Amino acid sequence: MACPSGKRGCSAGDRTRASAKHGEQLLIATSIFLIVLELVSAVVLKLSKNPILALNFGFVGMAVHALNIIYQSGGVVDSTQAYWVPLLVVAFFLSGTRIIALTWSALVIGVAVVMTSMHLNGAVFPNIALNEQAMVVETWSGVVMPLVVICIAQAFTAKQ
Repeated sequence: MACPSGKRGCSAGDRTRASAKHGEQLLIATSIFLIVLELVSAVVLKLSKNPILALNFGFVGMAVHALNIIYQSGGVVDSTQAYWVPLLVVAFFLSGTRIIALTWSALVIGVAVVMTSMHLNGAVFPNIALNEQAMVVETWSGVVMPLVVICIAQAFTAKQ
């Protein structure tokens, strides 16, 4: 990797900071992408009255951002954000038809399989450097939040 400052003889710290900055920029980009696609999904639903089309726009935004945050935070094996994959699968099955849910689930599970294989073959994933307080928030949001969301979603579908 070229030295981000343009000087010769980059240190490992320079390269790590540049990589972390790049990862943060990608996370911001996919966050914006997620928001835009959710808004597009709402507009598509309103104008076309086609819930399947709108649903797929929403799924694209959700899947891209969730998989990016997992990748940028260490890959599916080491990321505190890995529980977003099962959350996506639950969302697909709660929202879509069986075919749509199976298709989207196969895609995100396929990406998780690729990341797992890469990890087992020695690939090094990005890992954004966080201060201690940010790491606490990252851990809680990645480990507990998906489980809470799954529980709430399932509560709406549970037979009473």
